[in-house]
Formats: sequence, structure tokens, C-alpha cells
Amino acid sequence: MGTTDPHLYLSDSGVARVPPHVRPASTVFAVGTPDRLAPEVRSGASPGGPAQDVYAAGLVLRALGAPEALTAAMTASVPEERPTASASRDVLADAEAGPPDPTGPAAFAPCTADESLAVAFSPEGYLLVCDHVPATRRYEWRPQTSGG
Repeated sequence: MGTTDPHLYLSDSGVARVPPHVRPASTVFAVGTPDRLAPEVRSGASPGGPAQDVYAAGLVLRALGAPEALTAAMTASVPEERPTASASRDVLADAEAGPPDPTGPAAFAPCTADESLAVAFSPEGYLLVCDHVPATRRYEWRPQTSGG
């Protein structure tokens, strides 16, 4: 993550807390969407940890079109076979470009406030994020770089 604007944050899109009326019969359970949980968490074999986070990041990166070899490694069934978060970051930073999208937006083309923080690939394969233009009411597709 860079130190300049814009910052992108990944958040859990699952259940944030257990409702007060739910009383689990076991102290070992996981809350979340089953097909988004790491295999070791689904099976109850592990309470979680860094490998679980790498698995979740791999699912998101796969949806964004990251290199298949990287996402396959990050979502390996066995946690010990997954790369570390820093190794995954380094591989991703070395990737030259994403998959070109002939119908994708051009860099710096306008986008709407409803698309804010949406992610797309340009026809040239650049990763773009719809972002607010400071001191204006405009939004535009801005290229993202790994050097931030």
C-alpha cells in the first residue's frame, strides 16, 4: 500500500459480528461465506492466521485478473504451500500489466460517483480505479502503479 492518495483498502464482505440472540454450541466456529473461507477454516482444522489472509487475497486477486500462477498458489488447499503475503506482493508488483480489456475505460476518462473505487483494466491492460478528483466534483479512471 502506498503513502499517497488514493489508498485502496480490502475489507471483509462477510458477517461482521454474531447477532446477540445467536448462541453457538461450540467455541470453534467461523463466520463467513463458505466458499470464501480458506479450506482449513471451513474444516475447523485451524482458527486462522496469515495463510488464511493470503487465501482470501488470492480470491480477490483472481477476480481482478491477477496472474493465474500467483492466484493458484495463493489459494492452494494446503496452507503451508501458499506463498507469504510479502512474496505474493512482490510477484504482483513484478507483473507488467493486467489483461487488456477492449471495452474497458481509458485512463483519465470520466466515471461516476456511483463507480467510485471500482476497478477495471484499460484496453492497454493498465489497472484503473475510479477516483474522485480533488477540489472538484469530478471522478475519473486513474492508473494504479506498484511504486506508490
